[in-house]
Amino acid sequence: MMRIATFLSAIAAACLLFASPALSQSPPPVDAYAANTAISSVDISPNGQRLAMLASVEGGERRAIVTGLDGSGATVLSLSDEVGIAPTGLNWLSDDYLIVDFAQRRRPPGGGPIRNIPRRYIMRADGGNSYEIPASSQVVRYMPEDPEHVLMLLPVVRDDRDSIMARRGAADGVSLALGLFRHNLARNSRNRLAVGESTTASILVDDDYDPVIRYDLDTRARRIEIFIQDGGWQSVYREDYEEERYGRGGRNRRIFTPAGTPSGLVGEGPAYYTSGYDADRNMTVGYQFNPVTGERTPLGIDTGGADFGGYLTDWRNGRVIGAVWDADVRTYHYFDEPWASLQAQLEGAFPGSRVAMVSWDQSGNNIIVSRRLGGSSGAYYLFNRSAGSVSLIGRMRPGIPDNWVGDVIPVEYQARDGLTIPAYVTLPPNRDLADLPLVVMPHGGPQSRDYYDFDEWAQLLASRGYVVIQPQFRGSEGFGRDFIFRGHGEWGRAMQNDLSDAIGYLAGQGIVDPDRVCIFGWSYGGYAALAGATLTPELYRCVVAGAPVADVTAMMEWAEDTNGSGTVDYWTEYVGDWRRERERMIAISPTDQVENVRAPIFLVHGTEDTIVPIEQAELMAEALERAGKTYEYLPVEDGPHVSVLMTPEQKQAFYTRLLDFLDRHNPAD
Repeated sequence: MMRIATFLSAIAAACLLFASPALSQSPPPVDAYAANTAISSVDISPNGQRLAMLASVEGGERRAIVTGLDGSGATVLSLSDEVGIAPTGLNWLSDDYLIVDFAQRRRPPGGGPIRNIPRRYIMRADGGNSYEIPASSQVVRYMPEDPEHVLMLLPVVRDDRDSIMARRGAADGVSLALGLFRHNLARNSRNRLAVGESTTASILVDDDYDPVIRYDLDTRARRIEIFIQDGGWQSVYREDYEEERYGRGGRNRRIFTPAGTPSGLVGEGPAYYTSGYDADRNMTVGYQFNPVTGERTPLGIDTGGADFGGYLTDWRNGRVIGAVWDADVRTYHYFDEPWASLQAQLEGAFPGSRVAMVSWDQSGNNIIVSRRLGGSSGAYYLFNRSAGSVSLIGRMRPGIPDNWVGDVIPVEYQARDGLTIPAYVTLPPNRDLADLPLVVMPHGGPQSRDYYDFDEWAQLLASRGYVVIQPQFRGSEGFGRDFIFRGHGEWGRAMQNDLSDAIGYLAGQGIVDPDRVCIFGWSYGGYAALAGATLTPELYRCVVAGAPVADVTAMMEWAEDTNGSGTVDYWTEYVGDWRRERERMIAISPTDQVENVRAPIFLVHGTEDTIVPIEQAELMAEALERAGKTYEYLPVEDGPHVSVLMTPEQKQAFYTRLLDFLDRHNPAD
């Protein structure tokens, strides 16, 4: 572990690098993309005098640090007695204390694959005393006028054995519930303000910090119940809801109800801001909901056909001040001034960039701004409103000069059945945009999506001369519920056609050479890459499949055995009934269609993948070996399923092999 003095010296040197990136005639080295971001999660203290951030030196070990506004006086916040633990996020709670999230990568006590175990600490900004709190705790409200305290939701054991309320808890009257507490930061002590039931999901407070609304979610009964405070909790709304399984193995659930999870009070309540599914518009929308009357009031905003994303709040008073969503680009929509004008000014100052106000001090004069794209690999700035100045705090990826950041263009094209497919095209910098090689890069999920952002993989490939297209194929989320449903049952079929049709679209623009195309994906994207190799082999010169599903039937059986019967409904709807439709599963399984392969294949898979077992890559490698096909295989030792969780060393090894593979089979020059 790096000593603190050494780390601080390295941070000071890094700050000089942040301030003066040199333009380069040669593409950045691989390690510039594999490295951890130099800074992230930048947050300004309530008094506006200090910054907290996550920082790494030379792209490696990440630490939480506190500095002055000019980068001076850096203090490292560390847990010296812990092994394999790294910070993942932080926020100021007062001028003296921060809440810092960590992930500890280790095997569970009972054995099994390596996992990232979440940890949460409250830490002094001067590097002094720190203590752990439950990882599930939630900060409900900051208390600027009482900086020694914050309001927190914490798990509590509720004992109702001597009360009639025992009927609502566990069978023996003891249950795990959620409690609202006034937490003393220095003493790690707390006063209870309210306790909910075992089903309580959230509690809202008013401007006097009094609990006023309780939101209960009973996942067993599939019921929502809302209470208001009136001399005790009084039930004012109850509804049985629908749910939809989604995500990896169907383990996540999306709830459809007008009484969505509260995000903040409207005025003094009882109405609150929330979001939910609108059947008339077939998409997720934001609105105000009154639990007493059951009335929904629209926000009156147009998301351009995209699902509503969420709300923006002011930490100083907990008020909702705006909304955010992702259509082709991310939109930050503020309801009132000065926020709306400030956002417009910043977007005007950084055209083409994704710009966000991520933190501000108590006065509202000093604002931390993040910027990505528009000629930037990512940076943080300090915006001083009274001075009208914007100064650079630091660059996220100082090893990638601005002139090597590829432009990202949101596009739409028509699939062969007429469906409009959104996509992002990353263009190689410093190249003539004609007859270039192409990499089709489908995302994972598949009920997921890409965003207008600096994509590490796309930018790495673009820096080497490749056009990269990221199709938001049918089944992707964020574009309405019907768009998701269009992907059900379409693995290897219409979903795959959407990827194939992207090639014809770009070739028609004259940008790419349709005879110089490779496909690269991870997770579901890895399946899509192998499906491209086996179902449409004429389209691709090479294939890169990371953490892929290769044998659909074997994968579904593993998911059912591992995750239980709850996955059956999800996978049957999304993929098909592998128990009854064997021929159909064989028709879309790359291992069963391996004889069709023409292009060389590069397989990569983490040995500690708990989502798609590494046996899937091994099954594909064995099938390719038997068929006498050309392939390469890179097992990533201790590698996880989620690629962004790979270490810089793991990414460096993978990226080096990736670029070498592409250069041998589809060279850019």
